[in-house]
Amino acid sequence: MRKILAIDDNNDNLVVYRAILKSYYPNCTIITCQSGSEGIETAIKEQPDTILLDIIMPGMNGFETSEKLKQEAKTKHIPIILITAMHDDKKSRIKGLETGADAFLSKPIEEEELIAQLNAMLRIKDAEDKLRKENKELSADIEIKITELEEGNRKMETLLNNLPGFVYRCANNRDWKIEYISEGCKDITGYTPKDFIDQKKINFNQIILPEYRDLLWDKWQEALGRKSVFVGEYPIRNKNGEIHWIWERGRGVFDGDHLISLEGFITDITKQKNAEHLRKESEEKFQKIFEGAPLGIALINSADGQFLQMNFKYCEITGCSKEHLKKINWQSITHPDDIQQDLDQMKLLNTGEITDFTLEKRLTRPNGDCVWITLTVAKVDVQVKGDSCHLAMIEDITQRKNLTEALITAKEDAEKSDRIKSTFLASMSHELRTPLNAVIGFSELINENSNMEDILSFNDIINKSGNNLLALIEDLFDISLIETGDIRIENEPFSIQSMLDEVQFIIKNEQLILGKEEIELKMYVDFGNINPILNSDQNRIKQVLLNLLKNALKFTQWGSVEFGCLESIQNQIPMLKFYVTDSGIGIPPDKQELIFEVFRQVDESKTRIYGGTGLGLTICKRLINLLGGEIWVESEIGKGASFFFTIPVDVDDAKQIHTNGVCQQKLSLKGKTILIAEDDTSSYSYLVEILSREGAQCIRAKNGREAVNYCQTIEKVDLLLMDINMPVMNGYEATKQIKNIKPELPIIAQTAYAMSGDREKILSTGCDLYLSKPVGKNTLLDAINKCFNKNNQLTTVQ
Repeated sequence: MRKILAIDDNNDNLVVYRAILKSYYPNCTIITCQSGSEGIETAIKEQPDTILLDIIMPGMNGFETSEKLKQEAKTKHIPIILITAMHDDKKSRIKGLETGADAFLSKPIEEEELIAQLNAMLRIKDAEDKLRKENKELSADIEIKITELEEGNRKMETLLNNLPGFVYRCANNRDWKIEYISEGCKDITGYTPKDFIDQKKINFNQIILPEYRDLLWDKWQEALGRKSVFVGEYPIRNKNGEIHWIWERGRGVFDGDHLISLEGFITDITKQKNAEHLRKESEEKFQKIFEGAPLGIALINSADGQFLQMNFKYCEITGCSKEHLKKINWQSITHPDDIQQDLDQMKLLNTGEITDFTLEKRLTRPNGDCVWITLTVAKVDVQVKGDSCHLAMIEDITQRKNLTEALITAKEDAEKSDRIKSTFLASMSHELRTPLNAVIGFSELINENSNMEDILSFNDIINKSGNNLLALIEDLFDISLIETGDIRIENEPFSIQSMLDEVQFIIKNEQLILGKEEIELKMYVDFGNINPILNSDQNRIKQVLLNLLKNALKFTQWGSVEFGCLESIQNQIPMLKFYVTDSGIGIPPDKQELIFEVFRQVDESKTRIYGGTGLGLTICKRLINLLGGEIWVESEIGKGASFFFTIPVDVDDAKQIHTNGVCQQKLSLKGKTILIAEDDTSSYSYLVEILSREGAQCIRAKNGREAVNYCQTIEKVDLLLMDINMPVMNGYEATKQIKNIKPELPIIAQTAYAMSGDREKILSTGCDLYLSKPVGKNTLLDAINKCFNKNNQLTTVQ
């Protein structure tokens, strides 16, 4: 409903206005006031659509009232029609318009004009109300938008301030002149946005480490040239001097091809960098530990057994490079015989029945060598292409395995040696007791009631048994000297033919003793281009030949035994090959190496039939090896055996031959005084018996001191037999002192010792000859004969 306010101090006028208005606007509310102040209050309260305001009023005229209404915010929009009594009052009209009035009417008021003015004012009022409403709505929308914008700005600012870094906008110049930078820059750089903006305190380029400035510039320009995104990492120095690594992502803002600015985001990655550095250090340490581990370690795909990663030790043990291993699986390097046990364990591991296993197996290297390893396999929480993996650790135990096998072999050899020694001791007991039984037994049978024929027969048996016992002791002595390295090899030139003749003579006598004269003994010699004079140890070669020939006679019941020597070339070296062939029982092929081992025989069950200790062939082999040759046997069961041995030939053998075996002219011992230094009464009595029969006068000294005293007091002493091992003073010291007293007195040393170096030591003290006990009668007399025959060179007689 419309409202019209009429303000006039004249009530009559107000009545007229009301009547006119009611007739035209019956539904309109007419409000009247008789003063300006009352009208202002009513206008504020009622908010009329139009105000009719008389100019001439007491107190506050119409101009003042209009001005105040237009100044009041609540009424300034209400149209005001000023009513004046002057028709052509131009000044009043101007003043009224200046106060804000919208129209003028002059009294007397014409009804049509009033209504026309009111209609115009009402239209203006409607339009203004509509505009005000729209403005209000627009203002509300603007207010909402402003609020939303402010909220967005607040959120953006909050977001920017809570980012783990800061955003920026800067110029593309060397200083990176900052146009905008968020608050987060303070946490990273220590500087506030105000410090950077327009470079008030510092420019961004100054905090970049100098060595990175050009690199950063070049990388940015490259990105701008491609209009692509820039991404980079570089270190800065913050306000406190600390170095921080930052990560930047940004791009250029272009207007067409014109670069306006750079915008981007920067965050602190110092912790990540430090963590990455620690990770790299950790990885490097792990890699060093992994590569330097004393065990071979490999990561293997459990599904197909493919090698994925391995260390140096694994490659070293397998003999394969890393590149080669990564192309194969574990079965490719496993010995075929050991694959199945590995597969069985892997099946249990893959099904979860076990978590790890350890076993020993062999690996085959590319060069064909086999390596024994200890393999330990365990599941690991690693997957490659969806397949689970396991860790394999290997240790090379080849040496330990070999040592174990060697220990087992040594244990077996020791057990075998114990069995052999037991057999040997049983055999030795038999071989020792048999001749001793004869010696002791037949010695007891000789008494004053025995006739001469029995005595001679018993003596012959005792002599043979004693020689057998001596031969056994000499074999034991020889093998002991060989084992300890004390055996003597004395090379001197000698006639091979003479030695063979002597051997033939001895073996023929052996045939007579054994009662095997029906076996034919043959000798064959073919020197070829070899000098028949050989520079070697004649006695040792003779010892080997005699041993082989005696064995041949022992194991041959009929047929023949042949021996000899002939020329042989081995590896273009001239050799002399000796041989002994028989037609005896033969030797099985599997025993032909065994018989040269100490204490071994072809068949211990035949020991009682053929006798022997199993030392002879061992001694032969060791002696021939010491002489620089080889010995071997060729044989078939039932067809006899042929033994061969070689002796190196010295092409310069042209020295004078000394024949030890040729007896010199025998001298008479009648009238000769022989001093015998011997502490053993039996040995002294034996020597006296031999020498007295030859006419010599014997004097006894029971030790070295007595021998020296005799030489000092007795003028006539023609020969001294000196035992080396005696009480009070030994033979060495006694000989030295006696040679000072009687330099020309011949001294023959006799000793039960026969170690390497004994001969040289004895002769160096001044002894003229050296005899090893037991001393035979002929050997003793030959030695004495040499001492009295000064034309012969003194030599060792055994």
